[in-house]
Amino acid sequence: MRFWPVRIVLLNLVLLLLTFPGAGDLRAQTTAGALNGVVTDPSGGVVAKAAVRLTDAGGASLDTTTNRDGFYEFKGLVPGTYTLKAVAKGFAIVTQENVGILAGKTQQLNIGLVIQIEEEKVEVSDSSTRVDVDPSNNAGTVVMKGKDLEALSDDPDELQSELQALAGPSAGPTASPPGSFRQKPPSARFESIRIPFPPNTTNLVTAASKS
Repeated sequence: MRFWPVRIVLLNLVLLLLTFPGAGDLRAQTTAGALNGVVTDPSGGVVAKAAVRLTDAGGASLDTTTNRDGFYEFKGLVPGTYTLKAVAKGFAIVTQENVGILAGKTQQLNIGLVIQIEEEKVEVSDSSTRVDVDPSNNAGTVVMKGKDLEALSDDPDELQSELQALAGPSAGPTASPPGSFRQKPPSARFESIRIPFPPNTTNLVTAASKS
């Protein structure tokens, strides 16, 4: 009977050694913090499979993804200040800085994503398209000069007839007798004929076709 006190002391010592590591783990769990929340879209709907990253002040990061309910969670966090980022397909990256984690506390932080807007780049060239107003470079204009002018009649009526002849027949619709086919006018028509008067004048005589 006198050995019972010794056995009780040894038994208590063994129990203390077995329970001491567990007490240390419990202390570590109570000093760590946690962070969780829900990721949503602009309409308030949850976003599944969104990528969420938590980065501490030293640059170390933890990654996770949201479940089908848009829920994310980080556990066992060392107390301190973190940066939280979240992104999903079709959405822009959202960054939340200065997220504080306290010992033994669970911080809740919901994230609202915004739709990503693609930027359109417009390149402006120094070169510009110039419109050539020179009649000689106009495919639909005939410029008569020099001897060509001298060959024209001095009579106004005859001059008008000659200009009309140069411009070509009218391309407007013409009546055709029943049972006959209407012949198409020639495809090439001068839109106008520009004839400069003698030098030092800026007036132009223009005969335009009706095409």
